[in-house]
Amino acid sequence: MDGHKVGALGIGVDTSGSVSKEELQLFINEINNIINDIKPSKVYLMSADNRMAQMVEYDSDHYFEDFDAVGGGGTSFRPVFEYVEEEGLEIDQLIYFSDMYVGDNDFPSKHPDYPVIFCSSRNERLVPFGDLIKIKV
Repeated sequence: MDGHKVGALGIGVDTSGSVSKEELQLFINEINNIINDIKPSKVYLMSADNRMAQMVEYDSDHYFEDFDAVGGGGTSFRPVFEYVEEEGLEIDQLIYFSDMYVGDNDFPSKHPDYPVIFCSSRNERLVPFGDLIKIKV
């Protein structure tokens, strides 16, 4: 994404019970780096475990210092993708931060029409669409 102009950016954060406070802080640091590098026009920050917990809209100048993690249940990626579709959010890309402890049925059955990057703090696994990037802890 370096050097490209990005409009609205969707960011999903896994707030399931297996994600530690240290991992959430790592996610925040990475989110800040991404926003500073690509300067999206808008950021939709969405948190979810096995259900959608929270969505907050920010402009590109917002800097995250802390993240109020709502959740603690199991992991499913479907709620964030369903939220984007149901709310009609027009995003150029979605970046999803997770420990990737998720089952095959917890990915959406319909592949989105925007690029997706999964950023994993721990587990490497095959993803049915998009790309997987391992974050160095």
